[in-house]
Amino acid sequence: MVRIKNKYPFIIPPLLRGVTQEGYMKNSAEIVRHLFSLNTRGIKFGLENISAALKVCGNPQNSFNSILVAGTNGKGSTCAYFDAMLRGLNFKVGLFTSPHIIDFEERFIINGKPIRTKQWVKIYEENVSVIDQYKLTFFEASTLIAVLLFKQEKIDWAVLEVGMGGRLDATNAVMPRLSVVTAIDIDHVQYLGRTIEQIAREKLGIMKRGLPFVMMRNPEKSVNDLAKSAARAVRPSQLRFVGETNTARLNFNKGVSFTYKKMPFVLNIPGRRQIGNALLAIEGTELLGFTDLRALARGIKNAFIPARFQTVLVNNKTIIFDVAHNPGAIRTLLESLADYYPGQKVCFIVGIMKDKDTGLIMNEISGYAEEIIVCQPKTERSEQADVLFEKIGPGFKGEKSVAASVQGAVKKALQSSLGIICVTGSFFTVGEAMTALKIKPFKQNPVGVPPLKPRRENACCI
Repeated sequence: MVRIKNKYPFIIPPLLRGVTQEGYMKNSAEIVRHLFSLNTRGIKFGLENISAALKVCGNPQNSFNSILVAGTNGKGSTCAYFDAMLRGLNFKVGLFTSPHIIDFEERFIINGKPIRTKQWVKIYEENVSVIDQYKLTFFEASTLIAVLLFKQEKIDWAVLEVGMGGRLDATNAVMPRLSVVTAIDIDHVQYLGRTIEQIAREKLGIMKRGLPFVMMRNPEKSVNDLAKSAARAVRPSQLRFVGETNTARLNFNKGVSFTYKKMPFVLNIPGRRQIGNALLAIEGTELLGFTDLRALARGIKNAFIPARFQTVLVNNKTIIFDVAHNPGAIRTLLESLADYYPGQKVCFIVGIMKDKDTGLIMNEISGYAEEIIVCQPKTERSEQADVLFEKIGPGFKGEKSVAASVQGAVKKALQSSLGIICVTGSFFTVGEAMTALKIKPFKQNPVGVPPLKPRRENACCI
């Protein structure tokens, strides 16, 4: 029997006593349930607890270089581009993103692969007393696990995705070499504010004195003005705004490609909006001193992130998974559908969290869909399917129905006469749909294969 050593022997969780290697998977599920139970402590904005926990653990975040990425939409993709380029420069890179789609391990990626279950279980077990002592929330505990894991694995760079907001998010306890803000839009209004200016102030809070800061230029001039005002107060070493470039040349038969400073770049993550995310990462990487564009281009084409217009073939139907969960992201999804599948009719499987602008999201989808199947993921946060059904746009003329579950919605969609199915509205919805179809999020499409030829999955019985 292999026992895990505890750094704090005075607290050993009963569920981990005498755990064997074979028992990791079972115990990891119990630990994840315990970690999620920490949500009963609520979403607490503030750096006091996480900073104290990091200090008692020896400030592991100081053992590697970091990039911190905040924003409303595009955070995950931008993080994936930083990760791919740094790995292309032969650095060992840790990537911390949230939420996960199916498995908790997806939050912790090292050199392009999710960690093994036993790695984070051991970190948790060694530091559970710290998590309890400082009453860390779920996200704070996840952040602590991430930086301890990255220190243990001796990474060179960490790319950290902000959970919510920025100024008081747990990840902001890390001092990054570069701070990045992606597209800012209206979301999480109950926590960040009801105006785009209020939301922007929170996200701009990751700007650091004397360190470079790069952000996506916002269509709202007031947001850009706020960034300039914050820079005058904080004094970062550089403030750079990134646009979506006039040198882009989209070629959907060979993936998304564009030119930056006369260097051609090709992206494996589909969607024209990915150009802006990629440019944000490229210019940020340049600010860190890595200016070999040829090397950056080689690295970025290997970037991958699941469930961002990720396509597979199941039973001769094209299924598109996209975790868009606010109106801005939904509009980007619909734009990509029009680009990649012009004129084709689409069946949507939709499940949304009740704290989102469900009315506007359903209205956007109603203007594009041929068929809509609404469902309710298995989480207390999700909106009831009947409520979503009532919010389908009054002008919608296609078929619409309610499914008892996400799995039921998938089964119904596979029986549809339509050849394209889009699963969207939430990470939870996408995760349950992938589980029903036995699809693993990180079973990556081969680099360079255009989304018009999606990866084929074996037929699944659900």
